[in-house]
Amino acid sequence: MASAGASVSRLRGPDAGGQAWSHRRTLGIALALLLTPGCEGFRGGGVVRRRAPGPLSSVVALSMGDSELFAALRERRSQLSDEGSARSLRWREGNCRTTISFICDDWVRRLAMGDWPLAAMGTASGHVIVGDLDTGATLAMATLVHPDYLDSTSSSMAVLSEHDGGGVTAIDMRGRTVVSGGRDGHARVWRFESDPTAAASGGVGGSAGFKLREMAALPCGGVISALVLTEAGAVWAAALDGSLRRFDPPTEQAEAAATRGVGVGVGAWIPGLALALAAAPLCAAVDEARDLVACGLADGSVALLVASNGTMIARWNAHGGSRARSVAFAHDSVWSGGADGTVRRRFLNAAVLSPGGGASAFDASRPIESLGPAHDGAVVGLVGRSDGLLVSGALDGSLRVWDVAPVEGSPKCLYGLLGYKVWLGSVATDDVRLIADGSDNCIIVHDFNFDAQGDLDEEEESNEDIDEDELDEDSLGIDSFLP
Repeated sequence: MASAGASVSRLRGPDAGGQAWSHRRTLGIALALLLTPGCEGFRGGGVVRRRAPGPLSSVVALSMGDSELFAALRERRSQLSDEGSARSLRWREGNCRTTISFICDDWVRRLAMGDWPLAAMGTASGHVIVGDLDTGATLAMATLVHPDYLDSTSSSMAVLSEHDGGGVTAIDMRGRTVVSGGRDGHARVWRFESDPTAAASGGVGGSAGFKLREMAALPCGGVISALVLTEAGAVWAAALDGSLRRFDPPTEQAEAAATRGVGVGVGAWIPGLALALAAAPLCAAVDEARDLVACGLADGSVALLVASNGTMIARWNAHGGSRARSVAFAHDSVWSGGADGTVRRRFLNAAVLSPGGGASAFDASRPIESLGPAHDGAVVGLVGRSDGLLVSGALDGSLRVWDVAPVEGSPKCLYGLLGYKVWLGSVATDDVRLIADGSDNCIIVHDFNFDAQGDLDEEEESNEDIDEDELDEDSLGIDSFLP
């Protein structure tokens, strides 16, 4: 299970290696960091915080002159552009390396992608796990934190489907923070952090040296159907009792107290909004740049609200007679996936929306689009990619990659990825890789940094240690692409 982009993510500073590096190599790393999104990396047994480049004056003081420095910058920028174009082409062709990157001891029911290679997983038994999708290691686990079944929630769970299972019903991850939810009606906030005692005692799954510290248990009123962690640190929680809540992040002082273990409860998170929607929300998405939140409801409609104050802007009947099971902001549009297998699009106005915008939040001059052919099961996952692609995941056991911004003609399905099961519940991408649950206890990674032919031997070698009796390749592998 090789790591894509390892040449950047595994860079270590001069002090980490205990050796004095040359000025030229230090400059090379500074350039890599300048031109690489994000400033943190994960490597093996520890979290490596990359050092941000110093002031420009300190860079200029290195052995290269100004002209050489900017020439190197231009060359690296051109290289990144070429790599991005090649990766985009592989996405469009379905040309990627596919690996079984993580095997769990329980059925994975929900999945969220953190900074590569981290992922947070919620299981059928109620465990919350942080794993390394590069090495396949379990780094930290909180066991049985959400109940696998509650009699009192059976009727409300029926609105999701018989294939939604128990345990963790929603999960999200951003940075080192994880939030999970289940039938118990609480959103539990976790901090993924170093734990020297875990390293000394062997930790979970080996000497990982990490733990999940519970920071708060946020009451949400009912079975949690969706969770979103924002860049600003807020927690959005949708519940089957018809409520939508926002909890604002703690102050630095309160967070420090929580880190010291001063109680677990609502804790330092501040209840910001508590809204009652017209029907049970089954999914949610947040667009922080536009100050919008969208919820897909059990009556088939999509509610669009102002994120800062909860004002209802518009309500769109996306799936009349069915249920809205997934929702996403992508490509200046709101996308909705229905229990009837359809994926529909409503364009947003080009202008930044205002609380008084009413129905003008949607662009009435552009028609509502439906992607076809429809899935044969409820569409439970939607995620956009920056180059005009959209990925849908459904309970028919497939992922589909759509070109929704074609140069000419209508949006179309480029291909499908088969082999998943009816338990599929989450789809995620970082623009480089595509991952989803729905493969029983395994996580499959489609890595578009690699072409399938060029790394075939390495891929086969990386999977040699997997117990063939443990996996059913026909059901867990990716069988084929669909035109």
